[in-house]
Amino acid sequence: MLYLIDTTNGKEQILEHHSTQHFTKDWLYLVTHNMVDFEDAKVVVMTYAKFGTLVEFYKSRFQKDFGDTFEIILCDEVHNLPKFSAFLHSPWDTNYHRIAKERIEEIVSKQTGPQVIGLSATPSRAETGMFCKTKYITVDSDVRKLETQNIVLYANLESLIPTLPKDKKYLIYVSHVTKMKQLTEIFNQHGIKAVAIWSEKN
Repeated sequence: MLYLIDTTNGKEQILEHHSTQHFTKDWLYLVTHNMVDFEDAKVVVMTYAKFGTLVEFYKSRFQKDFGDTFEIILCDEVHNLPKFSAFLHSPWDTNYHRIAKERIEEIVSKQTGPQVIGLSATPSRAETGMFCKTKYITVDSDVRKLETQNIVLYANLESLIPTLPKDKKYLIYVSHVTKMKQLTEIFNQHGIKAVAIWSEKN
């Protein structure tokens, strides 16, 4: 089984599990020559970008499609793949995320190769960004959902904070630790006790 994930930090966290292993050249040789005993093999974890480099390498050097020999390809945080595939640092970069995305779409569309399973807390984002058929599988029908009781429109969270009632509790998701710290300080300055929580590995 191949486990694909969007970030190196996420990859390193998954690799802490005893049933996983790093990508190696020996493993690559065995996989591409159908010599892996999948019952005994560990799950190999790599980023989407690394998968894209292997797809490009095998296509350009051997005219082969990398990925066909797996039984399962698990795509974690799959909603981020379309977003990353649209981003380039410079026009001269090779967009390995785009290559990975197109290869996964191709594998899914063929329906004769590996089973592709995408994991996402926001599957609608993945569905609109991936150009292949999707089938939703509910992990747990009893997942608790946050009920929105009041919607407040605002242009800037920092200007909204002074207007918030101090006797209420709020949960805010922020994508960057630096921004979390800034907002925590602003909340505390306005008399609303705030705590920021994040993973030490991100």
